[in-house]
Amino acid sequence: MAKNVKPKKILSYIVCALVIFVVACGPTEIERDDIYIPEEIVEIEPPYEPEEIDLCEEIEEPGEPDFSAYPQFHLTILHTNDWHGNLDNVPMYATLVREIRAERDNVLLLDGGDIYRRGPLQELRGAAEIAVMNAMGYDALVFGNNEFPRTNDVMFNISDHPILHLAEFPVLLANATLDGEYIAGLEPYIIVEMEDVEVAIIGVTSPKPWDRNYDFTERYSFECPVISLARYVEKVGEYSDIQIALSHAGIVLDLRMRGVSAIIGGDSHRILREPIVLHDGDRLIPVVQAGGERYHYLGQLDLYFAEIDGEWILFEFYGRLLCIEDVEPCAEILEIIEYFTALVRG
Repeated sequence: MAKNVKPKKILSYIVCALVIFVVACGPTEIERDDIYIPEEIVEIEPPYEPEEIDLCEEIEEPGEPDFSAYPQFHLTILHTNDWHGNLDNVPMYATLVREIRAERDNVLLLDGGDIYRRGPLQELRGAAEIAVMNAMGYDALVFGNNEFPRTNDVMFNISDHPILHLAEFPVLLANATLDGEYIAGLEPYIIVEMEDVEVAIIGVTSPKPWDRNYDFTERYSFECPVISLARYVEKVGEYSDIQIALSHAGIVLDLRMRGVSAIIGGDSHRILREPIVLHDGDRLIPVVQAGGERYHYLGQLDLYFAEIDGEWILFEFYGRLLCIEDVEPCAEILEIIEYFTALVRG
């Protein structure tokens, strides 16, 4: 029997459809004058595989611009997304994360969601991946659409999800509610203080579970992530200095987001060797994403801010995917992966 579709759900469909329509039916993305898109974007859509990507070539990093007349703040964001349980390269990521944290201050480690489904350890519902993330010291994860139960899953209350009980860091979700209330164990945003600078991280996800009418969505509501982000930027802007979007909404919706200093993306499995750049009035917003499934990477985004007239302004950024060639795997992470692999194999 077909489900009854609530008017509120229909309205959400219409709003998100209009947002996508504006992108799809306007000028092509390359031709838009408010978006810079790098020439090299590798799209991963099964069964296609990307061409070989060399991340180990020498790339000259820009020097920090001279804003010496103003207070400055340098934020480094290390980011991953869409592991889908493919953990082979993660021990090398862990080594790089530790090295970078040892070299500099103000480092955030964020993940754009979809950490376990379709992977070899998926029957553990993310327990293995969260154990790895705990050991690596992640600062936040956004709840991906594949973290939600499917129609053919053994149903459970999302608040009882192993991810939410095991994570030693915040799991974010701003654009979904249960009976009109936020889902227990999920936070819409967090604020991290670094050198007296308050950095807000707002998490939004794809409305795919609603779109696909999963059984559990009878009591759950999804808001268009573009609208949710705008609402929370206004809210947290009152008591934070910098706002970052941690998005599993997908690249099409990410390109409609504004009002933040950066968008750390996921869901679309795009391999971006350098950021897409959005124009937001006279400001620029870098959008990053680091592939997905068997072809995921560790990304690094450096953001340089200056405090001008009491406001922290992004004046320079540099993003890339990191080379793991000749990087020694972290023994602790290897042991965790081996433990859970043996547990599943019995």
